[in-house]
Amino acid sequence: MKCKVCGQEYPSEYYFNEEGVCIECTKKSQPEESKEESKKESAEEKKPASNASETQIRSIDAETKYPALRVISGILKVLAILIGIAAVIGLIYGLVQLDKGYYAKASAISAITSSLVSGISVLILLAFSEIIKLFIDLEGNSRKQITILNQILDKKQNI
Repeated sequence: MKCKVCGQEYPSEYYFNEEGVCIECTKKSQPEESKEESKKESAEEKKPASNASETQIRSIDAETKYPALRVISGILKVLAILIGIAAVIGLIYGLVQLDKGYYAKASAISAITSSLVSGISVLILLAFSEIIKLFIDLEGNSRKQITILNQILDKKQNI
């Protein structure tokens, strides 16, 4: 592509701010005040300290986002653990009852069946807990990608 003002040849459209006018010609045509403002903006972008603190703020924001979902996920995990413990106790109790009387066979079948159902319940609760965490992580990653893409687009527009 060729600049309409200076006539210099450029390999792509990314060297142009305006239609057919290169970045250098656009800078030359800007008034002095806007040149100083663009220099200040570019100097602010190059500061590493602000980027580090901005990254820390973003990570803190991601950790505190959706606190209710995090609590629900934790409650589901604790509930799954409690059900698992109760299932193991029930299984042991049912197997101990095998030697005691008339209902031994029914007690064993009941203990094994309730243990299987409890095990499946534990797996489902743990899966829901992890799914909630997954959705929270997906939201955080999507937000980071949008931020990075916006920064890239801003830098392309400044070139």
